[in-house]
Amino acid sequence: MKQIPKKQFDEILRLARDIWGNGNHDAIKERIVIAKEITKITGLDWMAVIDFVDSIVRVTGLLPGANDEMIYLLLRVLGWEVVGEDEESESL
Repeated sequence: MKQIPKKQFDEILRLARDIWGNGNHDAIKERIVIAKEITKITGLDWMAVIDFVDSIVRVTGLLPGANDEMIYLLLRVLGWEVVGEDEESESL
């Protein structure tokens, strides 16, 4: 299974919820920077990461109330696992 770093992905989730839930559009640039970090690590397109999260959590998304664990499960179905630093080192 391919891995996505938890620290960066959790920050993408937090920022997306802030943007869509609170209207904090100042967080958009920060989210792009973090998504590009994920791209460097995983090879995923940064916009695909943002689009995936937005399609779930935005107000008109598929499941706006989804918690982090539910989103991790959706990623697992697609072959991606969200892992923390300690889990990454264990899997090597």
